[in-house]
Amino acid sequence: MKHGWMGALCAVLALPACGGDNEEELAVEATDAVAVRPAPGADTAQQPATGTPGEPVEGGAELTVGAQEYGEYIADQKGRPLYMFTADSAGQSNCYDRCAQMWPPLLAPQGTPTAGSTDVRPRLIGTVQRRDGAAQVTYGGHPLYYYHKDQGADAPRGQDVHDSGGEWYLVTPAGQKLENHGGGS
Repeated sequence: MKHGWMGALCAVLALPACGGDNEEELAVEATDAVAVRPAPGADTAQQPATGTPGEPVEGGAELTVGAQEYGEYIADQKGRPLYMFTADSAGQSNCYDRCAQMWPPLLAPQGTPTAGSTDVRPRLIGTVQRRDGAAQVTYGGHPLYYYHKDQGADAPRGQDVHDSGGEWYLVTPAGQKLENHGGGS
């Protein structure tokens, strides 16, 4: 199927918004998406669309600390900001389908997530199983996500965004939501 992925993308973009204040953000540009990998043995048919393939993460996800105008926050090994979702409950992800396209989960494709910075507290790092069997990285009990509009380690654009039935915040090295407001998109 030469153009199979394009048809799937068109079908997803034709879906109505799932609510929230950012309904105009239905189109997810391929260059804005963050690649995620499934956990070993996971059903890849249910993985969120990511647009661009990423390179494998050896030994699992590595968490670091980034800093911008909002303060210090948890980031991935490349400095990309990571967010928590207030609609998640009891450490379980409630972000699937359209939500996971806008806010791709940080998955631990191999091994155990690790601290890549002395400011990251190893005892706060963990994983939670998503309904498709993938292991999503948590910090302070919060499942972690990327925001599709963030460009690498540039200024986080997802801070204090209201979308998909909840609010999105950066996570502090102490494992709490970062209260400073960035204005979001």
